[in-house]
Amino acid sequence: MKTQTYYNTTDLQEEQLNILIESAKKQNEEVLDVAKNLKIFTASLVHKFMLPKNGAKPPLTSIRRALNTLEYKHCKVKKTGKTRLGIYGRQENIYTLVK
Repeated sequence: MKTQTYYNTTDLQEEQLNILIESAKKQNEEVLDVAKNLKIFTASLVHKFMLPKNGAKPPLTSIRRALNTLEYKHCKVKKTGKTRLGIYGRQENIYTLVK
């Protein structure tokens, strides 16, 4: 399965698109850094421990995108096959690091 780093859903021009692709790559690295400290984690748990940038944390959906990329493109994390109740009252996947 091919997974992109950034999904250009608003038909951005190349210059702006490249900036956002780089931003998404940095988010992937930041998410992985938090995950390494947690060992077993969910998207909302990673979000809880993310440090704010420019006064705000990335949206939870960006954390989910990063985990998807880290799982399918970079093979750095994997789903455990278990879920837990997330911050919005819905089940969310539990991840672990790939060894």
